[in-house]
Amino acid sequence: MGQITDTERRRTFFLAYLNGALWALGNGLGSTALIVYLVRQLGAAGLGIGAILAAPHLVGVLRLSAPAMIGRIARRRGFCMTCYGASAVLLAAISQMAEPGRLASPAVALPMVIVLWCIYHLLEYMGTVVLWSWLGDIAPRDVRGKFIGVRESWMLVARVVGMLIAGGFSWAWNSFTGPKDAWVGYAIPACVAAAAMMAAIVPLARMPDPREGVTKQHNMVGELFAPLGDGRFWWLLGFGCWFSVAHALTQSD
Repeated sequence: MGQITDTERRRTFFLAYLNGALWALGNGLGSTALIVYLVRQLGAAGLGIGAILAAPHLVGVLRLSAPAMIGRIARRRGFCMTCYGASAVLLAAISQMAEPGRLASPAVALPMVIVLWCIYHLLEYMGTVVLWSWLGDIAPRDVRGKFIGVRESWMLVARVVGMLIAGGFSWAWNSFTGPKDAWVGYAIPACVAAAAMMAAIVPLARMPDPREGVTKQHNMVGELFAPLGDGRFWWLLGFGCWFSVAHALTQSD
């Protein structure tokens, strides 16, 4: 594994913060409001909307394969950039489907939108798992907690800003335009979100990878179930499940 000097590490930390902030800004701008508006336009309602919002997270179970992939990925930078770049392109594509009449047949269009929505999230999930492996090699154990905390703070602020901008823009647009053009109030923030997410790739391109070019074999089954042997992981898992259920209850409509 290559060594990173203190100066390079401080610069790398800043790039990681910038990457997180840009990505979170896009995540806040491209909220679920777009997909809810789009699927309602295509005839979904009630339980159907809840199922559509849950679908990406169910597909996200496939991210369990990511730990086994990490040891076989010689260039984590390229993998992350590809996943995040493709997800941004998909978000921009989905936003253009919100225009009334663009999708002629709801029976065909709704499944297509759901599939693209799922792939968009899955790409983000896979890229994030590999990114955390990369960040773990960059941040020494003694400062890793502080590094993660600062990066999460940047992301939280940027996500809130993005959500406020998207909500404010959609409200203002819908207040001054007719129902026919309401889709623009959701599509424009989503396109800006895709641009912000694409911009988040730039800091990744400049971050060093201490393990670049190095691969190692992993016991996929053993690593998949290894965390279950740690009692502390069960407490974390319980918290995550409870928090996710509570969060999902507020997002179903």
